[in-house]
Amino acid sequence: RIEDCNHVICSLNHCFDLQKSKTQRYGIILTGESSYCQITGNNLQENDVKGVHYNATGEGNIIKDTIE
Repeated sequence: RIEDCNHVICSLNHCFDLQKSKTQRYGIILTGESSYCQITGNNLQENDVKGVHYNATGEGNIIKDTIE
């Protein structure tokens, strides 16, 4: 969870749930007033809902080259 943060780089992570009954809803959550954060090159497959949950209100955030 990245919340109310600025200038964060989140790269090359493996955030997934391989259990039969999933307990992890998202791989990465970017929320709040976060600005200029980069989420790139992450493996976020097999989460219960989605790989990235994005509802940040800040500007300049980048999400790319991520497997969901």
